[in-house]
Amino acid sequence: MKKTLYFLLFLIGFCSYSQVKTLNVGSVKNKNYLSMIKFEMIGDKLIVPVQIEGETYRFLLDTGAPNIISKHLDSILRPKKLGTLNTTDAAGNRQPLPVVSVSKLTFGEVEFSNTATLVYDLDTSKIWQCLDIDGFIGSNMLRKSIIQIDTQTKTIILTDN
Repeated sequence: MKKTLYFLLFLIGFCSYSQVKTLNVGSVKNKNYLSMIKFEMIGDKLIVPVQIEGETYRFLLDTGAPNIISKHLDSILRPKKLGTLNTTDAAGNRQPLPVVSVSKLTFGEVEFSNTATLVYDLDTSKIWQCLDIDGFIGSNMLRKSIIQIDTQTKTIILTDN
């Protein structure tokens, strides 16, 4: 539990500095898009379907974090490596995380290309294991999108307008 809290605190501080230099890589294929995406709520967490290479995966939507894929998904996809990012969490623990480029990721009907994504071992946390997720959809991928979340209908509206 303590590791998970430190990891979340790390992401919050990390996003404000490093995304500008490293993670704001990638583009949106669609123009003038409007997509309605159904999601599942587990507690207060939004779990969304994401398609990569024809397979559907479960991602946590977290607009306060960067895109992340699990080490397991990284071993399946074998994306292009962009480098390593040295990270420090709230407790001062340092850990280098690989940065990869996910060539094509479809969220709803919107296709994102060459998105910079961190690789993290989600199996080290019981919370992420419990949610059975393969990664995070984060702010660096959605930086040019507008998102509206309707918890009553469990629908996300994703648009660029």
